[in-house]
Amino acid sequence: MRPVPTRSRRNAQTLIETVAGIIFMIPIVLFLFDCGILLLANTANDDLAKQAARAAASAIPNPALTAVEMADPNIRNPKFKAAGKKAAELVVSNYATGKTEGYITEVQLSVLWYNGPPSMALGVAPPSDPAGDPGVGNVAVITSLLARAPVPFPGFDCTRRFFARAVEPIVSLPPE
Repeated sequence: MRPVPTRSRRNAQTLIETVAGIIFMIPIVLFLFDCGILLLANTANDDLAKQAARAAASAIPNPALTAVEMADPNIRNPKFKAAGKKAAELVVSNYATGKTEGYITEVQLSVLWYNGPPSMALGVAPPSDPAGDPGVGNVAVITSLLARAPVPFPGFDCTRRFFARAVEPIVSLPPE
C-alpha cells in the first residue's frame, strides 16, 4: 500500500485558493484606485478654486488708474472687477493647459462674484450654491472640473464633475 501524498495536495489546494482570492481582489483594488484618482481630482479642484480666488482678490487693472479714476467708485470698481475676472481666468486656463489627455478632462471657471452682486456666470453652473453672494469686499470663485476614472467599473458612470468654491477678501481694491 502506498502512502497518500499529502504535501502535493496541500500545495495544490493553496494554489487554487490563491487564484480564487486574486480573482476577487483585482476588481476591489482597481475600484479603490479609481476612488483615489477621483479624490485627488477633487483636491486639485479645491486648490484651483483657492488660487483663482487669490488671484482675483489681488488683481489690479493694467494700465494703472489715475488719481481721478481711483477717487470715483463708478469708474474704479468695474476696472478692478474686470482685472479680477481676467486674473481668475488666467489661473484656470494655465491649469487647464495640457489637461485634456489625462484623468482630468475639463477645467472651467464657473462663477465669479466680485465685491458683491451681481454674479458672473462663466462656465458650467453648479447644481446649487447655498452660500450665494460673499458680500462686499470679498471675491468668490467656483471652479468646475470633469474627471474620469482610469479603470471604469462595469455598470457605473466613470466620469464625475466636481465643483469647488473659495472666498477671499479683496486686497487690491482701495477702501471707499
